[in-house]
Amino acid sequence: MKLKLVFIFALVSCFAAAQPVDDDKADAFINVNMTLELDGIEKALDKTNQSLENIGDALDKIAHSENLTPEQQGVLKQTVESLNQLVDVSKQSVESLPSAFQQSKQAIAAQSRLFLDDLQFKVLLTISVIGLVVILIIAAIGWCILRPMQSSLVKASQNMASMAGAIKTTASALDSISLQQNDIAERLEKYQKESLASYEQGKT
Repeated sequence: MKLKLVFIFALVSCFAAAQPVDDDKADAFINVNMTLELDGIEKALDKTNQSLENIGDALDKIAHSENLTPEQQGVLKQTVESLNQLVDVSKQSVESLPSAFQQSKQAIAAQSRLFLDDLQFKVLLTISVIGLVVILIIAAIGWCILRPMQSSLVKASQNMASMAGAIKTTASALDSISLQQNDIAERLEKYQKESLASYEQGKT
């Protein structure tokens, strides 16, 4: 009986001694996992910033196009400035992630999953808002700038089609007049010949 109690006590002691080690390993795993996921979030934000910068460069080139009016160029320049501000905000968010991780390191050990879920939600919300803003900007550009230009091109095409129709009608009228003139000339020539023949017959 004593041997059984000693054996049970030894098992409990070993389990109690091993438990902090497992907790330390779990905390270390959580910290490493958090670091990896934060690194992935930073890379995603960097790619988002790069995409926004590319869009800004493209819009800036469009803004300097000679085909746009000064008002349209001003609208595009303001759009480019807004995108640059979004890029700056995103860069600041990326730069603040490591410091936020260091400040929250103690809380991560106890509530790592809640912290990560909240952080991921905020990052995804930020990216979604940026994407929505970009979509709205592109839609505004298409509606305010490209659409009037397209309607102008359609009107110009319609005017050219009307001019072509008018030219065709005029050409048809000229052809008809030319045929009538030829017919009149032939009739006059025939009348002159008949008159001349009648005159000669009268003289004889």
